[in-house]
Amino acid sequence: MNQSSIACHQIPGLNILVDGFKFASPTVSAYFLTHAHADHWAGLDRATVSCDVYMTVVTHRLVQHRMNHIDEKLVHHIEKEQPIVLDTERARIRVTPVDANHCLGAVILVFEVWFAETKDQRQKLFLDENPRIFVHTGDMRFSESVHCASETLQRVREAGADTLWLDTTYAAVPRFPTRQAAIQEAVDHCIQHERQVPSSVLFVVCTYLIGKEQVLLAIARALGMKIFLDPRKNALLTAMGLSAECLKLFTSNPYETRLHVQRMGWCGDVWPYFQPRYGRMTSHVARHAAGELGNTGVDSSTSAGGDDDVEDDVEFVPPLPTAAKAPAAAVAAFAATGSPVGAPAHIQHSKAAGADTSSHTLHQQSIERIVAIVPTGWAIKTKPPRRTMSWTGPLQTPSNSAGSSAGADRDLEHVIHLVPYSEHSCGDELHEFVSWLRPAKMEPIVYSGAAHKRRIQHAFRGDISRTAAKAKFINGLFGSVAASAPSRSPPRLLASSIPPPPVAHGAGGGSSDGTPRRASTASAAEALQSDVVVLSDSSDDDWGKAPAALSPPARPGAGGAKRRRQPQPAVQPTPSPEKHQRTLTSLLRPRT
Repeated sequence: MNQSSIACHQIPGLNILVDGFKFASPTVSAYFLTHAHADHWAGLDRATVSCDVYMTVVTHRLVQHRMNHIDEKLVHHIEKEQPIVLDTERARIRVTPVDANHCLGAVILVFEVWFAETKDQRQKLFLDENPRIFVHTGDMRFSESVHCASETLQRVREAGADTLWLDTTYAAVPRFPTRQAAIQEAVDHCIQHERQVPSSVLFVVCTYLIGKEQVLLAIARALGMKIFLDPRKNALLTAMGLSAECLKLFTSNPYETRLHVQRMGWCGDVWPYFQPRYGRMTSHVARHAAGELGNTGVDSSTSAGGDDDVEDDVEFVPPLPTAAKAPAAAVAAFAATGSPVGAPAHIQHSKAAGADTSSHTLHQQSIERIVAIVPTGWAIKTKPPRRTMSWTGPLQTPSNSAGSSAGADRDLEHVIHLVPYSEHSCGDELHEFVSWLRPAKMEPIVYSGAAHKRRIQHAFRGDISRTAAKAKFINGLFGSVAASAPSRSPPRLLASSIPPPPVAHGAGGGSSDGTPRRASTASAAEALQSDVVVLSDSSDDDWGKAPAALSPPARPGAGGAKRRRQPQPAVQPTPSPEKHQRTLTSLLRPRT
């Protein structure tokens, strides 16, 4: 998310920030956090928050695991499709969270704002008038079954949103496979390897601290294995409120399962293109064979790769010293069966326990292939044949004798599968969402600069409601919007407020009895009402055509003697009401 401009975070006319803790100040009246990814709560760990902070229960639990200096009295929980009402000095605000279909606890925020100077005015507007509507998506993955079925978004679609802040992380990517299809692809890869080399494959799934849980659970159920997690990620997933059935699949013992979890970027950098690092995979198998993983399998050399859910570079937990060994019985049992053995959760070792070094060799020989699954949206930039990479390299075995320092080498297969699984919307899904919601304005929240932002807005120009945008512009010509408090709906133009057009003379300008004919003021008012106010009866197809050209004014002295050119005044005179009328009628005239 763009953190360089407050425009991506501040609701217009209000001191309310969404995911904008880097812009914290004493003048802010409320903060909203859409979800618990690091690029959205950035600044919260350093900001001095002295006002209310609103977030979901799950997001609050996850944030508590990342920092503990927030005053819990200031945190207020919000629930999906459950509106809350806030009062400020200038407005009354109704905020309704909507499921973002992103990570657990992520929401879209819908702000309905009634601007007024006094409490009585706000109460009257709250009951009688339409509000201004602002929608902030945070991070989202558009789904017709989730968002088009939301009662809140349906109401916003009917009323019309003023501004939509849109997650444009993958706006340049045309399409993604559905999440269900991507999960099935990852499951099929794992099942294929397990059938080829039964009980001799070590699976590693790369994820973030938060996110990709559906991929993990689907692979675990398909393989019938538990998921090895380090204590920190285990605690985070527990805080998410997963079911007891899901929690039973997690273990902190790396020798109880052949399905491990590493953080994104462990087996290779994913941005700007995938660069595999097979050495880390070899090291993981070697440490696993030697019993050196302990209760954490995290590699200290892990580097975070840029991806769809940008997380910080904090490691889960530091790896244990190499002196820590697993019990010989657990290693030998795993080597013999290749299946869960129910080893103790906290593995310790000492020389007094009498570890059998030969069991380490047996365990090492049981792993013939290591398969890494990388579920990332950036995989879509790689053509399907190149999403699977493999390499066979040597793996040094431990010595079988106490007097030898090294053993024989054998080959280890390394396989990496890039799976185009994303929790963000692709370009086609974003266009579908914006064209369905039809806001008057769209603001991207992920862009690299002003030029990039303009290109994104230009790409979505055909999806926004140009009728509403043009109505707002036309009414702004008369100063009606600027003269009053901010309002979403443009003021209705009455026939009495339109200046009468000039009397038409000449050929075709008179009636049958020869008297001058005046254009109908009522018909002009009806045209304005039908095109500006009743937006649902207007057609957006007409706005893409060029406006009809106005008749050029007659040249002074045409047909007679040339006149001396008069000097132009320094200040242009104010246009007459008649000129305003002709321009307005021409702009709103239906195109043929």
